[in-house]
Formats: sequence, structure tokens, C-alpha cells
Amino acid sequence: AGDPLDFTVATADAGNGRLKVVATDGGGAPCRVFTANDSDDVYSVRVDTRDPGKYAVRVQWAGEDVPGSPFAVATSSRITAQSMHVEGPGLKSGRTGEEASFTIHAPKPGLMDAGELTVQVASSTSGELKDLKTLDGGDGLYSVTYRPLVADEHTISVRYKDQNLP
Repeated sequence: AGDPLDFTVATADAGNGRLKVVATDGGGAPCRVFTANDSDDVYSVRVDTRDPGKYAVRVQWAGEDVPGSPFAVATSSRITAQSMHVEGPGLKSGRTGEEASFTIHAPKPGLMDAGELTVQVASSTSGELKDLKTLDGGDGLYSVTYRPLVADEHTISVRYKDQNLP
């Protein structure tokens, strides 16, 4: 997901009217916009962006565009390998023929389906394990289980967009 667009609109010298904010992505699809009247003349605005990229934000007061509107803005992704971590007993040891497990903590679900988050477990003698299972919990927690087939050293690689997780 792209970073949300957060900004304030001050209307103290604008006269009577209503605030209207409309945002679209680079393809023209509308975005969800939330506004809150923080005080008599200040509004907080949040635009939810689906992906990093360019957006157009139209700000109107009393049915008229404010100066400079529509505004062209860009968002970036706040998800990085450093924003995630991995923990669990299966990172340190496992027993031949028995299931070992660990958990990946990520900012959002769906990263494995998108191919952005990858997991590999490999034996130093027999190569990549075929009995590797991952489960997206739908809340940013990913459960990983594997079964070591031979008694030797195993290497676990968890990557987000080709960067190793810490």
C-alpha cells in the first residue's frame, strides 16, 4: 500500500461553506477520503492510497476549487524488509522428520500472494525443502512450517522484494 496522504485545511478566512475533497489515482479511480472538523476553521484530511504512485487531490470550499487545486501528489511504500521481523523455534533448531515452525510479522496481509514476501528453507546436502507450508493469517502474521528430512544444517531465507528480513 502507498503511504496515506494526510493534510489539514484551514478555512478561517474563507467565509461560510463546506469542505469537499476528492482524490483519484493515476488511472482516474477514486480513493477513499476521510475528513474531520478539528475546530471551527481547521479540518484534518486523510486520503487512503492503494499503491505507491501519483494521485490528484481536488480541494473545494463552498463549491469552488481552492487556489492550486487540483494538487498532484505522489506516495511511496512504507513497507520495507526492516519493517518486518521473524521469530519462532524453527529458526534455531528442528528434529529430523518433525515439523518446525516460525512466524513472520509484516505490516499487512497478502504479501505472499503478490510474490513480494518469499520463504525458502534448504538443506546443505539435499537442497530446497519441498515440504514447506506458509499460511497468511490475514492480519500481517504469516505462519511457516517445514519438516527437515535429513540431519544436517538448514538455511532459512525470508525476503521482501529481494531484501533479507532482519
